[in-house]
Amino acid sequence: MFQVRDGAQLPEHDHVGQFIEAEYTDHVIGHNQASGDDIGHAEHRATTTNMMNALDSMTVDEPDLLVSDDHGVVLSTWNVTRSDRTAALTHVVRYHTTDDTTIIEIRIISGDSEERHPRSCRDRARRTKKARREDDVTDLNVVLGAGPVGRAVAERLAAAERPTRVVTRSGRADIPAGADVVAADIVDPVAAARACENADVVYGCVGPPGYTDWPELWPPMMEGMLRGAESAGAALIFMDNLYMYGPVDAPRSEDMELTDYGNKPATRAMITRMWQDAHTAGRVKVAAVRASDFYGPGVTLAALGQYSFGRLSQGKSAQVFGDPDQPHAFSYVPDVARTLVTVADAGDEALGQAWHVPNAPDQTVRQLLAAFAEHLGVELKIQAPPRWAMTLIGLFNPQVRELKEMLYQWDRPFQVDHSKFAARFWDGPTPFEEGIAATADWWRNR
Repeated sequence: MFQVRDGAQLPEHDHVGQFIEAEYTDHVIGHNQASGDDIGHAEHRATTTNMMNALDSMTVDEPDLLVSDDHGVVLSTWNVTRSDRTAALTHVVRYHTTDDTTIIEIRIISGDSEERHPRSCRDRARRTKKARREDDVTDLNVVLGAGPVGRAVAERLAAAERPTRVVTRSGRADIPAGADVVAADIVDPVAAARACENADVVYGCVGPPGYTDWPELWPPMMEGMLRGAESAGAALIFMDNLYMYGPVDAPRSEDMELTDYGNKPATRAMITRMWQDAHTAGRVKVAAVRASDFYGPGVTLAALGQYSFGRLSQGKSAQVFGDPDQPHAFSYVPDVARTLVTVADAGDEALGQAWHVPNAPDQTVRQLLAAFAEHLGVELKIQAPPRWAMTLIGLFNPQVRELKEMLYQWDRPFQVDHSKFAARFWDGPTPFEEGIAATADWWRNR
């Protein structure tokens, strides 16, 4: 009823209360929930002149008293923002009761397409994220992706009986009972907006299927996640890795500069700037959770995955890259999921920045393979192809060719500093003894 564009006149004398009732069940502007009294109708008096004045300026802020009664007042404010592609007009109607029992903000947005702003209003509580408890069962959580991390996040949320929607391209996923699954390709902004509809938090746990074509594949995926969260007025918690730092010898910390090294590290740096710019511009509130190489039950496409743990579980030699005797930080997938939910629940104070997942004290790949083999009672055998062999294989195998670029992670100590997260939240990562045992059992029972 109030979705308008191209400077069209908003209907006069329409009832804001009717509009809110059509979109919300928890807040009705025509009713004081605290007192039980009927507030009555707040007449909308916007005119074509109001709209055109707003569109002719970069910013217009014109409060106008619309209605006053015994309970409170409704104020109308016009704001407009521009970009190189569209002018977006936001009409904000605020209702403040005299006793502060009900404060409602309605956002009526006009732009050049429905896809840009598919929802026309938001409750203010969804615009300003406060800290949430993990047992909060009222907010909708949307998990984009159903890989090992996406599944672990969904499992954690579903176990707490928190409303959860999992989004995959196929609409199929091995997800826990209590969670819903829908199909959407997030590179399509319309599909992304539909998949994220009504979300309070969006967890971005997606990625390309392999190591090739990242400069072409990643930017539209990031933009899709941003648009999906933006359309819902939700916070985006992005599941990230540590590539954006590039080759460094010091322990990686969140304040390190972004790299321009190589193909995949530079791409990760590029999409980091995308979400940082979106957050700074006020499009969407974002935080990144950065994890090291994954391991855990269900992890197959990883350094400690099918070619190492998987082959050992079959009595074969583990195939690894680089020097297996260099200490390396690894992130246990259940700890990654816990970190993502922790950051989401912290509210606005945790957004606009990156956080490192807490990891158990570093061990070498050889030590972890030995613990895995011992738990399964198999002989430890390791194959580590030299760099020249990877160069030769890479001539025919694009995945191996891309892996070679990342050898810097495996030919020296790979350390990660998670002290920032530990100081603010918790510091109890799963010990390797526990994580390796659970992972070995999963491989044995596949």
